[in-house]
Amino acid sequence: MSTFQYIHETCNEVVAQTESTTLLDLCCGHGELSQHLICENITGVDAYQPYLDVYLSKMNPTTKGILMDLAEDPLSSLKDNSYDTVICIDGVEHLEPEKAVCLINNMERVASKAVIIFTPVNSDNPEVPVLNTPPDVWGIEGGQEWQVHKSAHPPEYFLDKGYKIELDSLAKNAYDATWYRELLYSKIINSSETMI
Repeated sequence: MSTFQYIHETCNEVVAQTESTTLLDLCCGHGELSQHLICENITGVDAYQPYLDVYLSKMNPTTKGILMDLAEDPLSSLKDNSYDTVICIDGVEHLEPEKAVCLINNMERVASKAVIIFTPVNSDNPEVPVLNTPPDVWGIEGGQEWQVHKSAHPPEYFLDKGYKIELDSLAKNAYDATWYRELLYSKIINSSETMI
């Protein structure tokens, strides 16, 4: 099973297990993952309007989109427990460290049932961001600036916050041929239940 398949299957299992009916999809990008989600009510958030436009074109007509730069407003405008599940797939590493930590804390505040985060970790030094200087990988002009990695979040950070590691796989970086870990984390909010 590919990493992509594992991520969307895990997201759907968490949504089903927690009986989530609302899902906030942060850094939704162009919707490659999101179009496979089974949640009834999905809201995608991205900082770049062309990404959001493509995202909405792939999704169910009831899907909503919010244009929001999470570096400027890391969900502070959203109410506590306003979504059942909050996901951020390949997103937190695109923010400066202090903004990423603020976003993660706000994800936990906004979620009433579960949080899912996928982020890469440098295999040689988990404190250093995985190099990412992509060209226009999605064929959507002008989005490159949003793809640069600015922070790193070692597994211990998430484990100390009560997350469970759902996926830990090794991948080779296409930009500098170094190895990095692909990590998927999940956390049940306000519950001692074990995920999946």
